[in-house]
Amino acid sequence: MASYQSKINKSKKIKSEDEELYFIIYKIIATFKNNKYSGVDLYDLYDNRIFHFINKIPFIIIRKIITKLVKNVILFLPEKIFNHKRNINPKAMGLILKSYCNLYNISNDQEYLENAKAIASWLIANKSKSVSNYSWGYPFNWYSKIFIPKDTPSSVVTSIVGDGFFSLYKITDKKIYMDVCVSICEFFMNDLNMDIIDNDNVCFSYTPIDNFHVNNANLFCAEFLIRIGKENSNRHYVNIGRKAVQYSISEQDEQGYILYWGNKNKNYMKYSFSNSDHYHSGYEIRLLYKIYILLKDNDIKNSYLRYYDYYKKYYYDNEVIMIKPNVKYPIDIHACSEAIICNSIVNKNTKQNKEETLKYVRWINEKMLTADYTYIYQIKSIFGITYKIRKNFHRWGQAWMLLALTEYLYKYQPDDSE
Repeated sequence: MASYQSKINKSKKIKSEDEELYFIIYKIIATFKNNKYSGVDLYDLYDNRIFHFINKIPFIIIRKIITKLVKNVILFLPEKIFNHKRNINPKAMGLILKSYCNLYNISNDQEYLENAKAIASWLIANKSKSVSNYSWGYPFNWYSKIFIPKDTPSSVVTSIVGDGFFSLYKITDKKIYMDVCVSICEFFMNDLNMDIIDNDNVCFSYTPIDNFHVNNANLFCAEFLIRIGKENSNRHYVNIGRKAVQYSISEQDEQGYILYWGNKNKNYMKYSFSNSDHYHSGYEIRLLYKIYILLKDNDIKNSYLRYYDYYKKYYYDNEVIMIKPNVKYPIDIHACSEAIICNSIVNKNTKQNKEETLKYVRWINEKMLTADYTYIYQIKSIFGITYKIRKNFHRWGQAWMLLALTEYLYKYQPDDSE
């Protein structure tokens, strides 16, 4: 990779106050490349015999309590105890692909474009083998309300990867990338379980092996179908996407929020420690915003504005970014990255909004960034004593923060007239 300083020197758009962010991005990318884009994920820690045994406990609430306690203990133990294999995570690759596209759109630096094409080639070669359409999943086993084996294609992972492919298509105008996007839409339509609730409402499942109603997953599918449908004048995709977004809007509370589980699965909520959190709420707000931009539907506009008002009121305490409404700790790096992404996408492109988002960026880098330019997992507090979980997770922290910083810089890049 070309030296950081040479990139700064070549770019006429980089302002002095942003140079530090570009240097952090340079270091994150260097780390990814040095490790050939592989790393340890948060959920790799939980894919072991201990958790497989715990998840066989028949009493749900006891299982949940033990799981939470053991998770907290494991976070303090050295990773080498578990001898985790470093994996390439397709979701991380999708986030990195989108980040490279953002950087190319800012700088016109061909190296970013070539990096994006290389990531896209890896994703094409490593699609899920369980269905014919393009889709991707997680490289670990994980327990939701059912056991989901590793590499099971996921609507959320596939949507995030698809976002990167669409950005690359808009840069290159190459048919191969649009073909992937169309195939992703076919995965949603034909491989996921689409619950047809009535003539106006549908809900997409999380994976092909469940029938869950999960609102952020449903909205990821809806936004992508509408986006590709509008791009290709495919009214069927747009109409199904409309019905999916209508379902999730119908689940919106009077205060403005949308819970993780849909009403069909409300029985799951009593066993959850939290039914809403910062990053899933951020996903839903920015997806509703993007759908409004595509459809110009005032009901959708009112929905995202009410949700955004709720989000700004309950997920922030000045600069402090809270993972749960009005709960200060733990401070979580994934919630931090989503704060930057959501505010960069939904906020207006004004100096005041840039300063507000930059305030969060600086606070995160002060609290969560280490001397070797990796982001720690969490800051916790017990009896008023705060302490840091210094583990770095390449998807949960590094890849999401790479996307967050590039989204911020892309949204608030200087105009050519400046």
